[in-house]
Amino acid sequence: MSVSKLSRVALVAALLFLGAWLLSISSGPGAETAVRQQAVQSFAPVGVNEAANVNPQQNGPASPVTVNLRDIPAGVRDHNSQLDRWQRGEIDIDEVEGIRGAAEMAARQAQAMDLAPSANVQLASSGPSLAAPSSGTSFDSLDYTECCGGGGNVPPDPELAVGPNHVIAVVNVAFEIYDKNGNSLVGPTTFSSFMSANSNCTGVFDPNANYDEQYDRYVLAIDADGVGYCVAVSQTGDPTGSWNLYYFSTTSNRRDFFDYPHAGIGRDAIYMGANIFRGNNFKEGQVWAFDKVAMYNGQTAASATVGLGAANDTPQPLNLHGWAQGTWPSSGPHYFFA
Repeated sequence: MSVSKLSRVALVAALLFLGAWLLSISSGPGAETAVRQQAVQSFAPVGVNEAANVNPQQNGPASPVTVNLRDIPAGVRDHNSQLDRWQRGEIDIDEVEGIRGAAEMAARQAQAMDLAPSANVQLASSGPSLAAPSSGTSFDSLDYTECCGGGGNVPPDPELAVGPNHVIAVVNVAFEIYDKNGNSLVGPTTFSSFMSANSNCTGVFDPNANYDEQYDRYVLAIDADGVGYCVAVSQTGDPTGSWNLYYFSTTSNRRDFFDYPHAGIGRDAIYMGANIFRGNNFKEGQVWAFDKVAMYNGQTAASATVGLGAANDTPQPLNLHGWAQGTWPSSGPHYFFA
């Protein structure tokens, strides 16, 4: 057999092997990782990518359900968490951020600590002349392994919402409310328990937490099974009381997967950005705006969506601060990083 024929046979065999490997990959994407974030653009095949849509899509209005957090029992396990579903064999975890044993985790941490500084990082010859500000009150808050018999997701995706008198710590998939001295006031409470009044708010992951300084309201939100976004806003400045709970659909079909939302408070809306996948392929980044005044008042709330195209992934909105200091903007657009 000639060399050229051998080369063609080897190429065909390699393509067949690659095809078999691609078919073996699970069709449902896992939680966002830095590796996938860097690869989402390069792996989007022709025909799946979408160009940016400059015309916002107006979505159907969402009606609220009132939830009194004082009536929600703490410590109730979410039996529909990704960990429980994986243990029941309902989903497969096949990405690098999957469950690791304690020994492997310790070995990876030790290996990371032994890494030399990157040649691309500039090292200052000396520190700043002025002392850095000292931290105020600090305390150990919620860990993703500490709630409700386990069942936390990896990565834990922690966030904080801090107001005048309360601190809300969230992880995958629970939250806890503290006073400013670190005393626990509510929780830990799973998002599935808190949002059970809306039947669409199941299979939750990737939580968000924000505080609106202008209206003195707290916002808790979370991805609902990759097809929707559940948003709860406190009815007052006391997050331990009653909330208005909304569900917004984020995909028009089950082929698309809504992933890794990030929320930010704007002057006129609650903004959110996320990735949209189709199968294992990145489709595009999208941004949303939700009518925050209507939501704070417990009214039917509208939302709008803009597609950013495949060139922009993992959009994250600016989260405004400075209302009391007079630096809150009174006009102008809202900004996203992507």
